[in-house]
Amino acid sequence: DGITFVLSGSAPADESRPRASGETSDPRLEHRHRRSGGRIDSVTEDGETRASAHAVLRFVGANPGPEIVAERPLAGTVNLIRGKDPALWRTGIPAYGAVRYRALYPGIDLIFYGNRGELEFDLILEPGADPSQVRMEYEGADELGLDEEGNLLIGLGAGQLVQQRPVSYQQAKGVREAVASRFVLDGVEGRQRVRLQLGTYDPERPLVIDPVLRYASFYGGDGSQDAANAVALGSDGHIFLAGETTSTDLPQATGQWSGSFDAFVVRLAADGRTLVYATYLGGADVDKADDLAVDANGHAFVAGDTASSNFPTTPNAFQTSAPGSFSGFVAKLSPTDGGLVYGTYFGGSGHDDIEGIAVDTSGHAYLAGSSESTDLPLRNAYQTQSGGFRDVFVAKLTPAGDDTLYSTYLGGQSFESAWAIALDASGSVFIAGSTWSTDFPTTNPPIGSPTGTYVNVFVAKLSADGKRLSYGTLVGGSETSQGFGIAVDPSGQAHVAGFTQASDFPTLNPYQACEPIGPLDDAFVFGLSPAGDQLIYGTCLRGSAVDSASAIQIDGSGAVYVAGSTSSTDFPTTPDAFRTCGSSDAWLAILERGGGL
Repeated sequence: DGITFVLSGSAPADESRPRASGETSDPRLEHRHRRSGGRIDSVTEDGETRASAHAVLRFVGANPGPEIVAERPLAGTVNLIRGKDPALWRTGIPAYGAVRYRALYPGIDLIFYGNRGELEFDLILEPGADPSQVRMEYEGADELGLDEEGNLLIGLGAGQLVQQRPVSYQQAKGVREAVASRFVLDGVEGRQRVRLQLGTYDPERPLVIDPVLRYASFYGGDGSQDAANAVALGSDGHIFLAGETTSTDLPQATGQWSGSFDAFVVRLAADGRTLVYATYLGGADVDKADDLAVDANGHAFVAGDTASSNFPTTPNAFQTSAPGSFSGFVAKLSPTDGGLVYGTYFGGSGHDDIEGIAVDTSGHAYLAGSSESTDLPLRNAYQTQSGGFRDVFVAKLTPAGDDTLYSTYLGGQSFESAWAIALDASGSVFIAGSTWSTDFPTTNPPIGSPTGTYVNVFVAKLSADGKRLSYGTLVGGSETSQGFGIAVDPSGQAHVAGFTQASDFPTLNPYQACEPIGPLDDAFVFGLSPAGDQLIYGTCLRGSAVDSASAIQIDGSGAVYVAGSTSSTDFPTTPDAFRTCGSSDAWLAILERGGGL
């Protein structure tokens, strides 16, 4: 009796025990790690466990089989590249901004559409249509209520959906005439129902009723479990995003959601609103994009990891079959429509993740990640054997993605994770990450007082051919520290960002000293000399709670742009800041060349 729509939200399944920043289990047992804000969290191969809540919006007594029409065509296209069979790939799918359900009730159409990031629906009444036909029921809602402004509050276990008070109007000679309207709770035993009440209007003219649906209080999630893990800027100002999704409303090759993560890449025009393309990459299991790079021609290079044995690869790819149960992947996408130029696995028989990717002017992709495989496909390697439980690896792919020019291990006897990669003009590769090994390959004395008792930051530079370690440096103190971002300036100085729990983390002319409280984190930023043997500046950025830096870039003047996350309400902000800090926020800081804010 009617037609239904699912409104859903999600939140982490267990918020009762937040993990201490930097906390991991025994490194020999830890299977997979992901960055989360400035900490490392353990997750399963099936992805993050999340608790979800949803309500079913049912239009009571509505036509169960209305004609459904796509409207408002958009400029962008959508690609669904899932599995290894190109015959099942769907590319160039047209995108639309609205969908209309014709004759939902006699004389009444329903239109869903997006507007400035919010979901709206309009009820369009033809002349003479009876608005009292419209009755909405929210199955699964904990409760319904109205606030002082007449907005409908839909209680869910994970938070609250808010349906704003309807705006109703009629057109007269091109001018909108407002019609008074409001929600009325129409409780039936065991049912959560709502109807609409309208003021005076002209029944001989069409009428539009326009509620706005928005999400609120969902612990930072919107219910679709989408995460953008990387962003890049094209030379034309276009914006590229890559990440992972479990959304059930994304285009599917078979029409049936697999229940796992898919990787995605989105290209937006410079205005940030116009979609150029959206491409979904994956197979039958978990697929996640962790980093993204863009060349001068607008090709997107996306890298991550996959548990799918049928991840889409191209015929001449370096590895067309999954080498292990969890492998790295690299995909290059067309600049115009997001189609697959090449797709390849990269890994050995163990568990391998690609966390960083960079691309040079010739189209070579450079990869940095972590490997538990002892049989990585090596070539022209600086280090030819795995040193411990988990090692860093670095690789350079040909422009066609069909071979490597070099690939090498880099690590000691315990475990390492590479989180970021950058290139200089000569093709040398800079990597930043974290290590537990006391014998990580280094060329310089440590900066600070790192020990093997805790995780420390490593910074390494490989020669352009991958055969030589130009330098290897450890940076840390008497507690855990990790490096999550790296950038290189024209003079060859590496700039690194991350977090530390060490009050003795090395600094030089700091804007703030490092003073983490207990197991909490301070964000840090430091610059290294071209030889990697000394600091040129070093500072923490901190408040009284948890702070971390995860991304860093350098502009043409040498200013350092750093971004991260904070739960400190007293995180340092400048007088002209866009916003001061709340209880859990992202932050952006610009440091002068010498490290001053």
